[in-house]
Amino acid sequence: MKLYFLDVSYSPGVSYYRCKQPAQYLSSKGHEIALMSLVTPETLKGFDALYINGLNLGAIDFNVLTWAKGQGIKIILDLDDDIFNIPDTHPEPHRSVLKSTSFKNFIKALLTLIDTMTVTTDYLKEFYSKYFSGR
Repeated sequence: MKLYFLDVSYSPGVSYYRCKQPAQYLSSKGHEIALMSLVTPETLKGFDALYINGLNLGAIDFNVLTWAKGQGIKIILDLDDDIFNIPDTHPEPHRSVLKSTSFKNFIKALLTLIDTMTVTTDYLKEFYSKYFSGR
């Protein structure tokens, strides 16, 4: 399988453990991997799946994701937060963006587009499962 890993996390630790390490593991199992920080239709051509780690709005173009879906490319989203309930104590430096209405609307739209997602806890699995009912 040919997998495109889009690493747009602001955190080096999150980037390593949630994107680079899984990509390296899958590569060792014979999958063809591209680890990138930007995605365009040109860079996605020929890939079977797009794995998105991190939610940097400037790096994720919804039009590109819609194009990818039209090409049959599976979209996998990796989240380790309840993105709709970010506390003021969250360590993310761009916390105000994560709490904005425009970001939450982007995430809701993204959740309707993706094929599946990975999460870190049973709470998040249950929380996000409501966005996948009927799919």
